[in-house]
Amino acid sequence: MVIDWLVRKTTDWLISKNVVAADDKDIYEYAMYCTLISYIPILYIVVVSALFGWFGKFIFFWIPFVLIRKFSGGYHANSTEKCLLFSCTLLTICLIIVKNLYYSHFILLIGVIAAIGICVLSPVESVNKPLTKAEKKQYGMITIGIVCFMELLSCVFLHFKDYDVVMCMQLSIIMVFVFVGVESVLNIKKTTISSDSL
Repeated sequence: MVIDWLVRKTTDWLISKNVVAADDKDIYEYAMYCTLISYIPILYIVVVSALFGWFGKFIFFWIPFVLIRKFSGGYHANSTEKCLLFSCTLLTICLIIVKNLYYSHFILLIGVIAAIGICVLSPVESVNKPLTKAEKKQYGMITIGIVCFMELLSCVFLHFKDYDVVMCMQLSIIMVFVFVGVESVLNIKKTTISSDSL
């Protein structure tokens, strides 16, 4: 993949300039790889949304999505390449939806139902991101706090008739619920298959 090539070339260049010790090559490659993987979707979305003049709207989708998803858990792709492809595709779809979204009581209702669903199901463990008991409790409380805050903030924007922001925030909550719901279903299937094989 291009990212692997870029990481290798950059690390080799840093070693040739005596910035990084050759013995630490693997550590620096891993750190650089993780950083790039984390920031590519963000950079992609900032550039694309800014190019199309959607950044102001989309930021109200992106911030709640990232904050809630960090602690709620949910579906994670099983490879970096799939994760990047899935993230960029999903973000593009969401950009298009956000750009064309108009206020609707129905979306508001679905958003509230999704918020309740997130609070009930979270945090959802993924095979790729297992949690300890303490983390489950802590992440669950943080998720509930963030979701409640976002819904309260939506009410404030609703009061001031800023419907675009309300719809962006509700779409964000709905999308998180989709990730949480998908992983919850997958976990139930895995548990059922495991118990059937005993």
